Amino acid sequence: MPGRDAATRDATLELLDEQTAARRDHQELLEALEVSIAQSLLAVPSFAEQALRHSAGERTLRRRLAECGTT
Repeated sequence: MPGRDAATRDATLELLDEQTAARRDHQELLEALEVSIAQSLLAVPSFAEQALRHSAGERTLRRRLAECGTT
């Protein structure tokens, strides 16, 4: 494209890479929780047990889920 700005392009690509990485992290957490819950359907673990399984405190897990847009 004529008149394109390399600095703006580079900054935009960097921002997109950061957002993609953050989204990937959120998706991985959600998938891990889904698998963990599905494996325990006969005895659904409490939220505290889920937090322990994922090496996090309850508040941390709640915050991470909120960042993913879910509870």
